[in-house]
Amino acid sequence: MKSKRKSRRATVIVSNDQGILLTRMKGDSRWMLPGGYPERYETRETAAKRELFEETSLVSLTCNFLFEFESSTRYHKVFLIHAQGDWKPSMEIEALGVYKDGNICCLTTEQRISEAFLYKSSREIIDRFARMNELSE
Repeated sequence: MKSKRKSRRATVIVSNDQGILLTRMKGDSRWMLPGGYPERYETRETAAKRELFEETSLVSLTCNFLFEFESSTRYHKVFLIHAQGDWKPSMEIEALGVYKDGNICCLTTEQRISEAFLYKSSREIIDRFARMNELSE
């Protein structure tokens, strides 16, 4: 059986007092961390900044590589981005939300959503980020 090649993804964490920023693509019921695939000859750091802007209108002020993460289908490079601007979903994004204390809060509707609607890989990346923060305190 031929194995499918895993794609490379730039994955972004934007964290503030409200929580960690999430996106929900149009036509999808689940939430994920912002990010996407690099263009040809584009680094994943550059892709992280570009995708964050394209998905949310946020402009990256600082971008720091955190860690690599392998999910069942992707190789993620995870970046912590400090950004500025108003959080606005793009054409491909249905909604923006924040994850905090085991809940997702949709920023558009202010509805609370179960973390069961968070993609497994995003949850695992958030958990790893949280452990890193605990160790640094």
